[in-house]
Amino acid sequence: MTEVQINSYGWNVDLTVKDKVGAPVDLSLATTTDFVFQKPDGKAFKVSAVFVTDGTDGQLRYLIVVGKIDKVGYVFPLESYDALGTKTV
Repeated sequence: MTEVQINSYGWNVDLTVKDKVGAPVDLSLATTTDFVFQKPDGKAFKVSAVFVTDGTDGQLRYLIVVGKIDKVGYVFPLESYDALGTKTV
């Protein structure tokens, strides 16, 4: 498990969206991609992710910015959604 410091930023959260058999999902035609993170108080927030490559490999990335990590106990990421209707938990 990766240890994260409060108020840290400038690091990536990467996720590969996979189908039910574990194969990467081609997201190259998706017009939006989002990660949903869970805060320590149970509330969730959504951020826009980008393709790591061209999207055909299902890889998404979000760069943590200043102010997002302000408490201990976040879940990274809780879910991922894209415009194709793919949901990863």
